[in-house]
Amino acid sequence: MVAASESGKELKWVMDGEVVFTMHEHAEPAESRPVLGVITPQEYMRPELEQLSQEIEIVPVAPGTIDWSDETIAHWTRVLKEAGATAVLGLAQKDAWHHALLNQALGNVSLSSLCYLVAMSKFLQRAVVADLMPDMWFVPIDPNLEEDSNILAETVPEWPCMFKNTTLSRGDGIYKCDTPEEMIEIIELYRKDEDLQNRIREMDDGVVRRLDDAQRSRLDELTDGKGPPPFLCEKLIDMTVEWIEYCYEGCVNEDGTHKCYGITEKMYFEDASCFGRVTPPVNLHPAHIARAEKFVSDVASRFVDVGYRRQFFNLDVWISNGNDENATPRFLLCELNPRCVHSFQRMYRAAYGNNMYRDNANLVLEDQLPEQSPWDLWSAGGARVGCIMFINVKNQVDSESGEVVVDIEGRKAGNLADFALVNELEKSGELLQVRRTRTADHVMTREEGRSNPGTTLMQLWIEADTHEELAAKEMDLRKRIYKVEQPFSKYPAYWLELAARAPLRAMG
Repeated sequence: MVAASESGKELKWVMDGEVVFTMHEHAEPAESRPVLGVITPQEYMRPELEQLSQEIEIVPVAPGTIDWSDETIAHWTRVLKEAGATAVLGLAQKDAWHHALLNQALGNVSLSSLCYLVAMSKFLQRAVVADLMPDMWFVPIDPNLEEDSNILAETVPEWPCMFKNTTLSRGDGIYKCDTPEEMIEIIELYRKDEDLQNRIREMDDGVVRRLDDAQRSRLDELTDGKGPPPFLCEKLIDMTVEWIEYCYEGCVNEDGTHKCYGITEKMYFEDASCFGRVTPPVNLHPAHIARAEKFVSDVASRFVDVGYRRQFFNLDVWISNGNDENATPRFLLCELNPRCVHSFQRMYRAAYGNNMYRDNANLVLEDQLPEQSPWDLWSAGGARVGCIMFINVKNQVDSESGEVVVDIEGRKAGNLADFALVNELEKSGELLQVRRTRTADHVMTREEGRSNPGTTLMQLWIEADTHEELAAKEMDLRKRIYKVEQPFSKYPAYWLELAARAPLRAMG
């Protein structure tokens, strides 16, 4: 839906009669631009999309999140064709299947049905890359096929392990199980949860019905003819010992050519809560770039084999020994997601000058891979540094006594972090961007206080010339923003060492 406005054409994304997103185009209507459908964006994407609209005419596309019916696809295909759009861009995980189906309906090559099913199933992802990670054991767990939960537990080769729902995303349904009894308890809860069973079945069936004969045969090979299981057990990776988590981003064109795009490192406090992401990475030595590129390219080839085409993707990857120039690093795939993380855009722009939104649009509109990616610039050396800070809070519990030293339940978010200061820093430009996930008046719940990763109040984007300056800046900002102590959220030694080497001008 479009409407006139003084600042340019106003675009509206309307779902079930409700306006869920608006933005203004920053171009004159008479200008000749390629036309691109964009599936319902998120609030933080508005500035980048408004900038993109100077070069590309954007058509709002707002299907229901899990409405993949033939009628819905036909409706939006008509809307897009009438508007002159030649391609569609989905910007988030929720949009990936609509992205594929609508692009196919417009006559473009996109993700195959089998590829999307693999991308959304943690078990199938493991199955297609199993030969690349022989030490990473995994077993399917399907309560729908085996009524005795004890028998299911007996298939697990070692404890503790990770027990994962294979379909849910964004960390939902992931458990660390120390004993068979803990896993059995979760399985029994699943057996009683008909709503969850139906959700998983609907998601899988909505894709499986679109498989052709060759894709069904390949699915049978991957699952021994049983179909995707709702759970899997896999080897526990201890992130507190030697492994570090990275998010790799790549893209594949229509003929299956893969290009490395970028990489960010996820940083954790000693209590396993994440305090930020940084690019270029801190703990992956440049001497290992070639090894890292081979691993992610080998993984990408497996997904290309099942039909990944003309789309960006990201891989959550675990790497050990990456910071030692003389060691041989080890690589493991955590999971693949059929889109890139657009919240990384401001990091990439700060560090390398790239525009992820434009690169995504070029791929779906023109089948064009980026000529020079953040990965290329990182490999060449000399990049600046971009970072997303996570302002997280949680109850602080003494690990020895079990005493709750800091309890945030029932407290307003504005009494835990200085929202007014963040507003000032954003206006001054010291913060490149702010994404507020809670308001200052939000009252923290019991579950939020007890969340082990912590509850995110805000995400803050910052930049610096070096890792040393960035570490000092991040620590100074965090000290100024927090109103509540988080004594057990201690920085890792490498971050403290970086900050200590920073010149004084890096501090606020």
